[in-house]
Amino acid sequence: MERALERPAPRRLLVGDVDLDPRTRSVKRGGRHVRIGPKEFRLLESLMEQPGRVLSRDELLRAVWGHAAEVELRTVDAHVSRLRRALVRGRESDPIETFRGVGYSFVER
Repeated sequence: MERALERPAPRRLLVGDVDLDPRTRSVKRGGRHVRIGPKEFRLLESLMEQPGRVLSRDELLRAVWGHAAEVELRTVDAHVSRLRRALVRGRESDPIETFRGVGYSFVER
C-alpha cells in the first residue's frame, strides 16, 4: 500500500524574542501572547521567514493577499501598523524596520 505524500509541518519561527508557530497560529513576544488577525499573522510569517531581508510592499501583498488580489499597496502599510501595535509594548523595540519607499524588514533586536 502506497502512502500519500505528506507535506512537512510548517516550522516554528524564532527571531529574537518573537516566536511564531504556524501549526497553532500563535505568536509570542518575550513569552507574552500576542493577539493578531490572520492577515497580520501571514505578514509577520512572511517577514520572519527571511529576517534581515527587505521585502517590498508588492512582495508582501502577493504573499499575504495572493497574486489576483485587488488590494492597494497602502493596505500593507495599514496592516504593518496594526502588527506593530500588537508586537510592541512599553519599552520593547520595534522588530519591523521600514525602508521608506521600498518595504519592510524583520530585524532581530
